[in-house]
Amino acid sequence: RSTVSAGSAVADAGAALRARLLALAGLRANEAPEDLAIAGGAILRRDGSPVMTLAEAVAASGGEIAVTGVKPVAATFPSGCHIAEVEIDRETGLVRLTRYVAADDSGVLVNPVVAEGQIHGGIVQGVGGVLGEGMRYDAAGQPLTGSFMDYTMPRAADVPGFVTLDLPTPSPNNPLGAKGLGEAGTTGALPAVANAVADALRQIGAALPPLPCTPLRVWEAIRAAEF
Repeated sequence: RSTVSAGSAVADAGAALRARLLALAGLRANEAPEDLAIAGGAILRRDGSPVMTLAEAVAASGGEIAVTGVKPVAATFPSGCHIAEVEIDRETGLVRLTRYVAADDSGVLVNPVVAEGQIHGGIVQGVGGVLGEGMRYDAAGQPLTGSFMDYTMPRAADVPGFVTLDLPTPSPNNPLGAKGLGEAGTTGALPAVANAVADALRQIGAALPPLPCTPLRVWEAIRAAEF
């Protein structure tokens, strides 16, 4: 959402600022704005000769050039497909995530490296919600999972390497062509991992236990199917 809304507003403001600077330089150099370009902190003619620096352009306008940018009003809709593979130890109920593939269409990615990290983090968050994370309390209502020593958040050793595929279709609803991906990892991981566990248990006639699928709950589901 930040890229789609705030990012689009910044891009809109940047385009307006660029147009103002080129118009100002065009008047100074008696050149059409479309015949000028901005590069290396300066405004240049088509032959590469400088007209003025950006600092000189701002100074010539009185020391300040103010523009505004507007965010788009139309919504964007990213899409994707996430696939998880799990293995279950029938003796202990331990679920292990062995493979994970995520294919997402989030439109144009402004920063692909950060976007991939966002998806990785979201996947791990979703995995944790299915396989272990949860607040637990004793009979007196006191929390038993009050620190990272007790709260079973996935560690690096608990997840495999992820395969992430970027299949962008630019959005026509904003100048960046972005669709947003803030929730892509978590939204895909929760049902993908839960369905993988359910599919594995179904093969032995067991039902998916209430989330999170802790080893105890999975073990109890397996035992219930056996007797």
